[in-house]
Amino acid sequence: METFHAVIVFDVTNMETFHAVRAWLASIYKYSDQQVAKVLVGNKTDLDEIRVVDESKARQLAKENNMEYFEASALNMTNINEAMDHIKEKSYEIFFKDVPD
Repeated sequence: METFHAVIVFDVTNMETFHAVRAWLASIYKYSDQQVAKVLVGNKTDLDEIRVVDESKARQLAKENNMEYFEASALNMTNINEAMDHIKEKSYEIFFKDVPD
């Protein structure tokens, strides 16, 4: 099965979901091309008062895995379009990188 992109979403109010990101990435690396476009999304940023995952830790994890990180809220649509636009652009770059102009 060929995968072109992966949107990895965790809940910033739930540390277990953040810890699961590494396992999800391992599955992506195991079952897909290493050139798959990836983006990490920390969701539920509208619940800042109960947040447990530090933004800097999420950004570091994204950097270590060569992907962008977006803080988002599906509830109020903060950064949802930006994250989807980013993954679309990265997928396009990867898919067409060897296609002559």
